[in-house]
Amino acid sequence: MLLPDDSGPLDGFELFRLERALRLHFGTPDYDYFKYKGRATGARVSDYQNRRDRSLYETLSRKDQPGLRLLATLSESASYNVADVLSANGLERFEAFKKRQESLTYRFKQDLAVLAEEPQFKDNFVINEHGEYPRALKLLIKDEIGKESLIILDHYTNAFKHWLTRIQDPIMWPDYYMLLKKYSPFVRVDFAKYDALVKAHIIAEIAPTKDIATNGNRLRRPQEEPRQHPH
Repeated sequence: MLLPDDSGPLDGFELFRLERALRLHFGTPDYDYFKYKGRATGARVSDYQNRRDRSLYETLSRKDQPGLRLLATLSESASYNVADVLSANGLERFEAFKKRQESLTYRFKQDLAVLAEEPQFKDNFVINEHGEYPRALKLLIKDEIGKESLIILDHYTNAFKHWLTRIQDPIMWPDYYMLLKKYSPFVRVDFAKYDALVKAHIIAEIAPTKDIATNGNRLRRPQEEPRQHPH
């Protein structure tokens, strides 16, 4: 499935349809942007023509990478709309998003260094007996590591599945979990580039334990084929 802006310029209606699909993807448990190939109900031409904010989509269509602007904002919160994308805060989100995408490997190395400050690397992912947030998730919430880095590490550790039933927070954790799982397919990397970066930490500590679900004593690899993303 092509991601926003992969298929060329987008007009106002196409951006309206994309916004609808991305909002459903990030805001509802059952809708999958990739499974439904970006198709969504309530995104007909007539729906678009009847909108009072139609001019905003036309304005967005004249910006560079308008689809990625939508993704940068809606992957933060499905409650945002096209006006939020065009706002000053929306521009800041887009610039930060682009910077992360263009330097994923560099940021990942930085985030690994932050996680490595814990004496035992695996302790970043372990949940205590009270079901409190693991250190890695706390660092993400405090914006001390990036969600892309945590998603990449999840491919090796299966941490999200481990956390799902063990974190004892029925208020905020479900939202954090859904955001991470929904954003994961948009993080497209060649995992062969990351094997060497995580091998010393993951193989030595996490893989032989039962604290984090892994594939025996081997490095856990994703089920899908490696996906490319320009850095």
